[in-house]
Amino acid sequence: MIKTHKEAQAHRYGSWGGNPKGESYVEGKCAEEISTRDQFAVYYQCTRNNGHGIEGLYCKQHDPEAVKARKAATEKKWRKDLADEIAISEHFNLCVTALEGIADPLEFVTAAKALAVLFSTDNDTSEISTVAAKLRKAWRGE
Repeated sequence: MIKTHKEAQAHRYGSWGGNPKGESYVEGKCAEEISTRDQFAVYYQCTRNNGHGIEGLYCKQHDPEAVKARKAATEKKWRKDLADEIAISEHFNLCVTALEGIADPLEFVTAAKALAVLFSTDNDTSEISTVAAKLRKAWRGE
């Protein structure tokens, strides 16, 4: 990461064997080095206008603080989604255990259909918990 104007001016963009000198920093443009998405990536200086981040060297997208905030938000969402998946999986296992205890075939089919509908839609895990609790009570004969 480039932290000062002096570092930006000394940095060479896109230097490689075929272009060992690379390209120099263009004033007024973002200091981030980005690449093409081709099979053989070509690195170059971002073409957006700067004015954000450290010493105003970055564009809004590549501002290191903004990048850090986006990564943190994405990670938070992933962690929440994972926790939801784990909770649903645990509730599903409880429901299966409860279904195993139902002796009456008609009750079993009715309960299984209700669970299939519940798990095939986007329901809150608290709703699934309620159904699992009811099935546990039915299984225990309460």
